[in-house]
Amino acid sequence: MLAFIKEYAPCIPDDLFLTVAVLPNPGERMLDVGLVWPSPPQHGGQVLRPLRTFLEPLQDTISIRDYLQEQQTGTDGPADGHYASCRRGGHLEDLTSETIAAIVEHASDSASEASGITMIYWHGPWCSISQDNAFGFRRTRYEYWIHSYWQAARERAKALAWVQKFFAAMVPFSTGAIYVNDLENEGEARPG
Repeated sequence: MLAFIKEYAPCIPDDLFLTVAVLPNPGERMLDVGLVWPSPPQHGGQVLRPLRTFLEPLQDTISIRDYLQEQQTGTDGPADGHYASCRRGGHLEDLTSETIAAIVEHASDSASEASGITMIYWHGPWCSISQDNAFGFRRTRYEYWIHSYWQAARERAKALAWVQKFFAAMVPFSTGAIYVNDLENEGEARPG
């Protein structure tokens, strides 16, 4: 599916917002593809056809919703209870076969079901002009953040180690750009 996304994403219209994530989910690891299409619904079917027909999804939740309803659909964190968390993020120029292999390897061997990776495909109006603000880093391609959540103190070390190991595997493929919301206590050298 990630190899398909690599080919599909550069061809989508500028106003289609696309996310891909291995989300915290009980049981088998699953890839979630999310999108927002603010244009006329009658054009959306044609744009989404390749995505909907590439593989049969376990669940197809694409529907017409108003903006507020979409904003309330949740996050990439577990829905049940209060959790501590760790995340590390960066940017990828492309989803190369090596990058995809690293994502599959580490997402498949996660610290817990409450661990994953989320990617946003930035393109079009979101990165067409340089901005002198928190979003000035945006360039066409993928922002990602690796995340792990835990409740019990005994789970902390394993969760942190998994995030750090996964992030280290992504560094060779990353641009060095970082969105400030993805920063944690990473030292002075990290923001750049």
